Amino acid sequence: MLQTTPQIEDNVLEATKKMLETIQNETASRMDDLESLIVAQNTQKDEEIQNLKDKINTLEANQNTSKVIFSGVRKNHMTINSNVRIEVAITFDEAIANIGQGLDIDTGIFKCPVSGIYTFSFGALSDLSGFYTFVGVYKNGTFHFWIHENGNGHASYVNLSYVWTMVLQKDDTVQLKLVGGGGEDKHYKGLHSTSNYPVWFNGQLLMQQ
Repeated sequence: MLQTTPQIEDNVLEATKKMLETIQNETASRMDDLESLIVAQNTQKDEEIQNLKDKINTLEANQNTSKVIFSGVRKNHMTINSNVRIEVAITFDEAIANIGQGLDIDTGIFKCPVSGIYTFSFGALSDLSGFYTFVGVYKNGTFHFWIHENGNGHASYVNLSYVWTMVLQKDDTVQLKLVGGGGEDKHYKGLHSTSNYPVWFNGQLLMQQ
């Protein structure tokens, strides 16, 4: 049976409606997928941005806490008068630099504010009061090594200098002690120190750990 023109038009219209509905449904589905993708990408970007902010904050915090530099200066003679051999802490008159507040000039003790690898240096002139100069390096109150000079026969002051490296944990201490005394034999020298010839004790954090 042949369809009339109105019937054909109705069929075409119905098919067109179904096709449009299919396109609309597919478009809506793709839009939902696209929105989900955008949300996921935005969430990922937000997480990446937050991670970068956290890293920046960590770097800034480390930068603020990892600078440790000190330089203690003594400008007064240090001679030990004793009938027996003793060790006396080397103290300082001022701190030229004390970033991190690790050096106590009154006790001469450096207290490590940040764990890491440190470099230290010591410089002084020995006086003419004896034969030998011994400066002991102590870590946490325990002797580690000598900074030594044998000036027997020297007619002038002797430059005493040393550079060393230590791995320290937070709150570890480093201190220098001068050996003196010995009675009339006067084996041990003092330190000749003035404003023109100061005693130096320097330190710096090389790497935080």
